[in-house]
Amino acid sequence: MGSKLSKAAREATGKNASSTKPGAMARPHDQDSKMADIKVNDIISAAAREAVAPPLVEETEMTHTEARDVIAEATRDGIGELLAKVQAIKNDFELFELNAKGSIDSGAIDVVNELNVRTLKIMSDLESVGIDGQMGITSIAEDVRQELGANFISIKEALERVGIDEREGITSIAEDVRRELDAKFISIKEAFERVRIKATYSIECATESGVRKIELVTEENMRKINALNEKEYVHERDEMLRTMMNHYAKTLSHVSTSPLNDWVQACLDDIYMPPNVQLMKNDKGSFMKTGTQITEYRSVFLTNGKPSRHTFIQGEAGSGKSTFLAKLVLDWCSTNSTKSVEPLPTALTNSADGDSTWIRTNFFKDLETLISYMFIFHVTLRDSVQEFEISDMIKQQIIDTIYSTKDRANAYNLLNEIMKRERCLVLLDGLDEWTGTVGHNLPTLAVSLSQCDILITTRPWKMTQSNIPDSKIDTLLQLEGVNEPFDVSKRLLACRGDYKESRDLNSKQSEFESYVFTNDLYELLVSPMLLSLIVQSWAEGAELKGSRCEIYILLLESLLKKANSETSEFQRPPFRCFTGTQYIKPNNEQVDCLAEAAFYLLFSDKRENSLVFSITELTNLNSKFHEQERLDFALKSGILSATRKGSVLRSSSAFSFIHKSLQEFLAAYHIARNTNIDLIDQVIAGYLHRHNDAYLDMSQVFIFLCGLDIMAANKLSCIMDKRNNARVKSGFDDQLCRIIPTRIQRSGCQCAN
Repeated sequence: MGSKLSKAAREATGKNASSTKPGAMARPHDQDSKMADIKVNDIISAAAREAVAPPLVEETEMTHTEARDVIAEATRDGIGELLAKVQAIKNDFELFELNAKGSIDSGAIDVVNELNVRTLKIMSDLESVGIDGQMGITSIAEDVRQELGANFISIKEALERVGIDEREGITSIAEDVRRELDAKFISIKEAFERVRIKATYSIECATESGVRKIELVTEENMRKINALNEKEYVHERDEMLRTMMNHYAKTLSHVSTSPLNDWVQACLDDIYMPPNVQLMKNDKGSFMKTGTQITEYRSVFLTNGKPSRHTFIQGEAGSGKSTFLAKLVLDWCSTNSTKSVEPLPTALTNSADGDSTWIRTNFFKDLETLISYMFIFHVTLRDSVQEFEISDMIKQQIIDTIYSTKDRANAYNLLNEIMKRERCLVLLDGLDEWTGTVGHNLPTLAVSLSQCDILITTRPWKMTQSNIPDSKIDTLLQLEGVNEPFDVSKRLLACRGDYKESRDLNSKQSEFESYVFTNDLYELLVSPMLLSLIVQSWAEGAELKGSRCEIYILLLESLLKKANSETSEFQRPPFRCFTGTQYIKPNNEQVDCLAEAAFYLLFSDKRENSLVFSITELTNLNSKFHEQERLDFALKSGILSATRKGSVLRSSSAFSFIHKSLQEFLAAYHIARNTNIDLIDQVIAGYLHRHNDAYLDMSQVFIFLCGLDIMAANKLSCIMDKRNNARVKSGFDDQLCRIIPTRIQRSGCQCAN
């Protein structure tokens, strides 16, 4: 670097040296030399004072030798210090670019390169504070760069002209430059910090404002989206409601009027009579009647003013449980008539001539109670025996029926949303016909579907065997048949269409009532199934002739059909009244087993167990009846019923035949089909011997036996006569003689072989 500076010094004075004559430098001029030294010192001092602003250097007349000596000395003494100071200046350049222009020595180029690298980093950092701040700081940096560039050019020009000979002067220049650089860097840092703080604050304000605007826009958009979604949901919900009600109108508005022929149907509203529903209460683990009759829907679904989430209605086979649910659904549909559903059947029943109507009673007329349910889902459990999720049952039985395959996926989602958001009622008909799965004694409903109430119908035995906890039973009701049997019988007769005028219908109804009282059948009419059987059999009087055996054969067939719908007829009927039967032969083994149990229980030494008995009594019988498969068949068919015994310590079941008269008919059948065993002499005779007045309880068995086997009936009559002779013979003769002639005729002796 020293050679370059010497060269620069020579070039700075080269013009004067070349214009001097060769001999001039050989002459000593002390005064001129002194003046030259003074001039050089002045120039260097001026250069030191004006390091940051280039000085104006006047040309000086010097000899070539004198200028060379001065520059050489300045070079030797000052060049090392100058290099050190320049290096210190370079280290302080942290933030700015020095874009050197023109020719500069290699040491200055090193400084420029270092500053370029650092300037790039500074410019990158400045991008994070925003364009305005970046431009401001870049302007400051550019000003400093230009000023530094001018200073270095000034120093270079001064050195080129006069050289360097004073270390202190150079040091002073470097110090001035360093201080000025420090001040500039501090100013830049302060400006940068101000811009950063301002930019950060601006960014935060802008971000907060932007976020709030985004939130407001998002909220507004979500509100609009939710409004659109809600509108779409309401539309789809109402569409499902309309479709479902139309489905109910087609599937529930008609019911069978013949237990043995499902094709014989009538409009439900034409034959329906509100049932006799009794409220039950829990008493030491057993539910007992309270004597309170339920006549309003609100009493079914509310307990002490609060909704009953789980309501059970129990009733024997044919007591009208399914019909009650069907009428409930149709009543609910009628409250939603504004939903554009198809017209439902009228609530008035036309008489034969159409001139008069039967007005419904006031039972279950509080339809406003049903309005509180947006949806009612009607499920028959026998059609979903392997399912235990209620929502799956609804999908299978309702959604899959009213929606096409391609629409079902959306309908499933809509159903789930409805059951979450709307108050719904789920009707589960026939718990006794549901097998379920292991670990489930009741169909289950997801906890998230908390808006749904459940009403379940069943036979009493299922309530016992399913071990349903009392906590799952909010309300238990018992359905005990119709309130006005003769009103229903008149409706059934009217539905046959055999009577063109009302007086013909009224005349036929009077004949039927006389038939019922004459044959002591009124007690059976409380069961809708038996009522329908008796009305239809009587109406077909030319074929049935009113035989009690034939009536009970029809009843037995109706019950057997519920457990096994297989049909087959006897080629050679064992008894005449079995002719034409279809459901007895396929279930003959089950009937024989039931008849054996009915006989031995009826003539048991423990008379208190003859009608109501436990599993222990069944097991003690020399019969296969206690086997689980046969017991299940009897319960499923409805021939046998079961209730829970009252006990706090342990739970047990009490069994009974659906009606005592059916047990007596089966007992008589067992006697008639086992005449070779002589049950009358071996069993009944001993029973009468142990119980002196028991013959009075045997009158129904005797009557049925007259219709099945007259010879066995005569033998039983003789046993009864002998056992009574020792007591009050005359009284017995009078009473028995009144019974036998009249009832043998009614029993249909023509049925005997």
